[in-house]
Amino acid sequence: MKTVLPFSQLGQALQLQAGPGQPTVTLQGKLPDGKAGNMKTVALMKKLALARAGDAKVRGLALSILQAQGIASHDRMGEALAIGDYVHRKVRYVKDPVGVELLTDPLTLIEQVHRGVAQGDCDDMALFIATLMLAVGLKPYFRMVRYTGKDHSTPFQHIYVVCYEQDLTRKEYRIVLDAILKDQPIGSEVEHESGEEVPAF
Repeated sequence: MKTVLPFSQLGQALQLQAGPGQPTVTLQGKLPDGKAGNMKTVALMKKLALARAGDAKVRGLALSILQAQGIASHDRMGEALAIGDYVHRKVRYVKDPVGVELLTDPLTLIEQVHRGVAQGDCDDMALFIATLMLAVGLKPYFRMVRYTGKDHSTPFQHIYVVCYEQDLTRKEYRIVLDAILKDQPIGSEVEHESGEEVPAF
């Protein structure tokens, strides 16, 4: 039996849980139904990831992750896996409130990680991973998937990050960074019916 995880439920209001000390912002209106709502959410995720990637706290955390893991210079694959593994270990999966799509600001997640209370759903973890990757020059993609329904008008049910990076031998790999799979190592991917990728850069 497959577990289907919520992502941009139909007609939900969209809120942005802003950085430390800042109030949660509710964007006007509701997300469109179906795939259009997914795409609007991803567009907001991309905008926020790009805005936060240059922040000193984000880059500092990304660099400290790579240093702590002993990642060699130019090991782009190792960098991606180290960042994914960090989020995989440090952020607890929790669903959004019923009827609301929350996007947690990466600065908020950094503060929560330092306090040991970081939590979020698939889009929060994907946004956090993509932002950290952008901060060190990696090129992440948001991968949206459907576990049921091959019809391209069916809403996506899950989101995570993939990237195409080289190892030290310059061989390119497709790297999957799905941080909600707590019972599997980072790099694992659950079989799905269909999916699309949107660049986060």
